[in-house]
Amino acid sequence: MSGFLGACSTPGTRSAATPDGSIIGSSDTPPAAPREFRAAWVSTVANIDWPSKQNLSAAQQQAEAIAILDRAKAMNMNAIIL
Repeated sequence: MSGFLGACSTPGTRSAATPDGSIIGSSDTPPAAPREFRAAWVSTVANIDWPSKQNLSAAQQQAEAIAILDRAKAMNMNAIIL
């Protein structure tokens, strides 16, 4: 876990607390993100979101999936989590 957390930091932006509680070496502004992660979670457990019911044909399931993706695109989502 510490390797993962270390990979999230930017070199040269480490901070430390002093005995009196003040912080040194920190910045009040977060680093700029290259882009946002805007996702929708589509549940497939017990047909909660997709497919909408059991025993749909492949074509019906595909049509539902495309409708979900089209809606996500219209909402400016850039990821779908299944």
